[in-house]
Amino acid sequence: MEASINKGRWIITQGEFCMVDDRMIQAAMMTLWKVCKPKPGKQNVYGLKDHSWQALALFSFFSATKEKSLSITQI
Repeated sequence: MEASINKGRWIITQGEFCMVDDRMIQAAMMTLWKVCKPKPGKQNVYGLKDHSWQALALFSFFSATKEKSLSITQI
């Protein structure tokens, strides 16, 4: 994101998403897929770790945009 100051006010000139925090992806996927938050030091029920959350996010995006009627059970 680029920002500039014009007459004492901040103006955002361009915005784009090139990097997203892994914790944001994990929180979004936990909400979308209704995955319970594990106790400290324990894994979640499905054993998802680091980059598997990103893979789940990619699958979620693909399945939502590919076909509106596509459900998890059809894949």
